[in-house]
Amino acid sequence: HYIDNPDNSKSNATKALDVGSAINSTSISGSVATEFYGNFDILEPRFSANLYITTQVDAYKLLNDIASIFRGITYFANGKIYAYFDKKRDAVFNFTNANVKDGTFVYAGSSKAERFTTCVVRYVDKYENYKPKIEYVKDPDGIVKYGIIEKELVAFGCASRSQAKRLGRWFLFSSQYETETVEFSAGKESAYLRPGDVVKIIDKTRTQKR
Repeated sequence: HYIDNPDNSKSNATKALDVGSAINSTSISGSVATEFYGNFDILEPRFSANLYITTQVDAYKLLNDIASIFRGITYFANGKIYAYFDKKRDAVFNFTNANVKDGTFVYAGSSKAERFTTCVVRYVDKYENYKPKIEYVKDPDGIVKYGIIEKELVAFGCASRSQAKRLGRWFLFSSQYETETVEFSAGKESAYLRPGDVVKIIDKTRTQKR
């Protein structure tokens, strides 16, 4: 089950969230195989949260921390708080040299110091009475290319070693392959775009063949 506390088995949250759709005869969306066997589950939810909040905290910060569990963010717009999560999406808008200010796109790459090749992920282990643990994740190819550049992560609400390792792998992949940013100014027609939307950039100065 996606919600594994039996006390919540009949709650409205469980009925709404404890669902999965068949991908094929052997897998369910949202489930992944664990990488550490023995007495552990063979399948587990791709993302799960084990939280016990005992102190007063800023509500918006807490929502962002919860969103980080599924690699997401929250943002405020039109009097509401929305959540976005990282997944493959289709582009919703095209930007070209004709519909941006001065027809110019300004590109920048991340520094070498931000292309992390190892990370230490802190989590709690549900199989050992929720003791604090660390999971060390490394990218051998990245180490050869950039050297050892380490980052420490805190997996908020994570009580699974496999989930902690997946977080580390996602972070290393993102820091090494999502290395370029682009800056431009556009008109009011782009004002409806929201954080997390995917856009397509068609820049003739970078796409022309010689």
